[in-house]
Amino acid sequence: QWYPYGNKVISLLDILYNSPRNRISNTQMSMVLWVLKEMNVPETPSLYEFMKIQDTIRRSNGVVTHQYKSAHGNNYYQNDVSTIIAQDYMNPLVCPEIRYYPEIPIGPVSEIWQSYWFRKDMDLDMLTPMYVAPNGIQHYYVGEFAQLRTNKLVLPIRWIVFQGELHAESFPQLLQSGLAQICDCNEDIILVQASALIKIFFDLQHSHAIPAFKGSVAATPLFHSTLTSVPEQYCGVLAKMPNPLRKLAQGDPLYSSFVDLFGDDVSGNRSKSWNKHNNLYVSHRNLPCRLLQQDFHIHFLSTSQHASVPEQIEGFKAQLDLTHVHPVRTRHATTGENIRFHLFLNAEPMDNPMQSEASGHIGGSSNCSCRKCKVGGSRREKMTNDSYDSLFHIRQFCSMSVSLREVILQVSQACTGVAARVEDRQKASGVKDGYTEPWIADLITRARTLKAQDQTRPQESIYSELMDWVTNKWDKIFNPNLRIRGFDPTQDTPIEILHTILLGIVKYVWYKSWSSWSAADKKQYAQRLQATDTCGLNIPPIRANYITQYANSLIGRQLKTIGQVSVFHIHDLVELKVLHVWRAVGLLMALLWMPEIDDMDQYTADVEVAVANVLDLFSILDPSKIIWKSKLHLLLHAPDDIRRFGPLVGLSTESYERFNQVFRQCSVFSNHLAPSHDIAHQLANQEGMKHRVTGGWWPEGNDNKDITWVRAGAGVRDLIRGNSSIQCILGWNDSQPEHPGSVRLEPIPKDSKTGSRILRAAQIWRLTHAAKTLNAASVAHDSLPWFGCTSLVATSGDKCEVGTWVVARSPLDPDDNLLGRIIEILAHEDCSKAYAVVDAFDLAADRHIVWEMPRLIRRFGEKQSLIVSCTDIQFSFNVQHDCPCAQCSTTGSRVITQERIDSGQTESHVEHCLLDEYVVNLHALHNAHLIRRAIPRSLTAPIPLFPTSQARRACHDELAAKLQAKQNVKDSRAASQKRKRVEEKAGDGQDAEMLAADEGVGSPEELRKVILRLPHSRSLN
Repeated sequence: QWYPYGNKVISLLDILYNSPRNRISNTQMSMVLWVLKEMNVPETPSLYEFMKIQDTIRRSNGVVTHQYKSAHGNNYYQNDVSTIIAQDYMNPLVCPEIRYYPEIPIGPVSEIWQSYWFRKDMDLDMLTPMYVAPNGIQHYYVGEFAQLRTNKLVLPIRWIVFQGELHAESFPQLLQSGLAQICDCNEDIILVQASALIKIFFDLQHSHAIPAFKGSVAATPLFHSTLTSVPEQYCGVLAKMPNPLRKLAQGDPLYSSFVDLFGDDVSGNRSKSWNKHNNLYVSHRNLPCRLLQQDFHIHFLSTSQHASVPEQIEGFKAQLDLTHVHPVRTRHATTGENIRFHLFLNAEPMDNPMQSEASGHIGGSSNCSCRKCKVGGSRREKMTNDSYDSLFHIRQFCSMSVSLREVILQVSQACTGVAARVEDRQKASGVKDGYTEPWIADLITRARTLKAQDQTRPQESIYSELMDWVTNKWDKIFNPNLRIRGFDPTQDTPIEILHTILLGIVKYVWYKSWSSWSAADKKQYAQRLQATDTCGLNIPPIRANYITQYANSLIGRQLKTIGQVSVFHIHDLVELKVLHVWRAVGLLMALLWMPEIDDMDQYTADVEVAVANVLDLFSILDPSKIIWKSKLHLLLHAPDDIRRFGPLVGLSTESYERFNQVFRQCSVFSNHLAPSHDIAHQLANQEGMKHRVTGGWWPEGNDNKDITWVRAGAGVRDLIRGNSSIQCILGWNDSQPEHPGSVRLEPIPKDSKTGSRILRAAQIWRLTHAAKTLNAASVAHDSLPWFGCTSLVATSGDKCEVGTWVVARSPLDPDDNLLGRIIEILAHEDCSKAYAVVDAFDLAADRHIVWEMPRLIRRFGEKQSLIVSCTDIQFSFNVQHDCPCAQCSTTGSRVITQERIDSGQTESHVEHCLLDEYVVNLHALHNAHLIRRAIPRSLTAPIPLFPTSQARRACHDELAAKLQAKQNVKDSRAASQKRKRVEEKAGDGQDAEMLAADEGVGSPEELRKVILRLPHSRSLN
């Protein structure tokens, strides 16, 4: 029952000691054991015995930790990524969620396997290569002939899910004059149901059913032996059959698993003292996004205070490459069969500096500031009309092969011993690989040393010797991240919305706003912000005073809040240009946070318009901003990343950043002598503990042919089942969503004198709001008593309380949407029947003149309410009062609460005037995709700032001219100051010509004029 622990005490202690978010030290563990012994709990071990049990369990079913030494000589420890992913296959809670094939979406695109990259552009060798027939015996592989029920042959090239069934994208076979031909053009691809396949390649080969082919795929019809005997002239498709992966699979099903790799520099301390650690985390991208947001599915790989992220990727790459040669064998928790998988890297969602470092880019502050395209130039060049306009567009895309080739050329130049040549190439190309840079410096030094040792030695000889050394050390010199199979770090490092949006453009416009405010403006903003209606935003309570007090130190969570609501509070606190920037930034933020995409072409077109508006408005506000802030230009690549990976919110790093707390606790409790070793081992123990208590399987036995699959006993598995506290500690959430339409009754009241519970007070139907609705007569209300409810559950899963704005199916027209605010929820005591009373509003025909958002108004200026079944409530959304129009002000006063006690002090607050006009908040992130489905596109689509591309270019030229004029004034002022310094120093008797040359004053003629004006010009002349 308590296998592999032996008893319940050890199992509970294991969960306690390895809890990810509640780590305890060995001293604290000793106190726990002492308490258990004092309470005479049987089978309580000593701390030493417990540690020995832990070590034994980890060796038998834990995650292996490898020791590596990087090419730069730095030691680090890394957990085995293949074991971590294998645990997902062996876990009965996780395995059913794994997706193995790309999918053609019928509805919205929400997962990465529905993206264009997986469905069309990914290397076919990286996708899952086979399909297992229902009989479990026939394995159909891509690149091999298969026979349909119609006896026709097809050549599957990609397995893909369509309408819930597995299909094969295949090349058909045609017969012409007795010879077969494969139609291998993209236009010829057909979609074949996998269930329609009846014979695999070996069956066809055995029955001599493969016809003769013509052209480059020719093969003899008599051929039915091993393919190694195919004549040399038959070098086409048949010569590559069977698929080589069959041999690697050794008869087991073979799948492809993809992982995302996150790297970051993190402090290992809880205090403000910086203790830098370079960390690597991974997540299994074959799982849906809703699971990847949980800490349970964020896995630690390695950390080091010495080895950089690219150095640690070297060990990660070695583990990936090993799975391509020896696929990992594991147990499929659903079928109980043995399977194999190999690993591929999908993307690297990191912050921008780390993505530049990983991709060999020189950095965002360089002339070539974009890692994804070749836009750039010197500061002066970027101010010219053409170069300035190019910053608003994507130039030629970068690629892994081009970057690697450039690094090779830099290494080649380093072998000449001339550092200037390397620097010139780095400045011109924007490629400067931090991983290879120490080798480049070493080669320059060695080339100079060899030349100094023998001045007569030809330069070609030195160059040849060093290049031979480079060739022999190829794997050590060049960045391993540029050599991962099927991975392009220049394009597979997607725009990261946390750092690029929240900590990027939102922070820029926030600083521009508050830095110009007076104390009175900040107070007024705080009062308005505190009065924000947060229903439908799904955010924590707003702390307005904190936000204004620490305005320059806000983190992503607070920036996410102000990015959604600030535009409603600053209409008279900032200039119009700043308000326009807020409006554009909020709309783009909402678009990028959408978890589902209904129409990819339309959606990416909207993102392109929103990005263009953000860039143009930022440049109108400050023309130099796009030159200095590379994050602005990177926004242009968001549409391409969306097409490639699907919704960008699925690649957000917030879950990884949150996992830093788990790492930090392990760092604090390590002995700090071998932090990479200790932290890796501790987090490997946590992975093993999570796997055991959730019912995961693991192999027992040393021989692969004679292993037994076992899992923890029933007692251990039952510890987490239904225990929300333990699930929360482990970062796992398997709670089922509440049933749509379900309600929560008002709490049973207490007697004010006795404190005991009393009966709920039933409501009489004719005295409720429901009885006064337009459709009250059409609703069947029986004689049973009705009770008030505090909330209901919408179809989307939102918890909608009284006062929440919702979209519902109209009871008057089921095909129409009803927008309004819940004013009452009624239900029978057993909740068998429940209704919501919705105060109905209509959409105005035009947008709000200030915020360009949809307006909600009363129909004919009259209040109308409708009864709606709770099952017809679709979702909640955020609405803000039109305070500028109603002229709402801080006329209210309320008592300040401190420590949940009235302090006696008062504060002013905003009181909304009685004007029933509201604005639909299109900047809200929660349900942004749903509200756009419910409202006509004419009221939600982004509006381009400029009507034509010519008008936009004219604006860019005007901004560039302003920059040039401003720069000319700066240069003139700087030159004047330099000349003045030269004259002052020369007046003291210093060498004026040398001073002038050092100061860089003008041309030789200007230099001579300066010299002649000096007191000592005769001697100098």
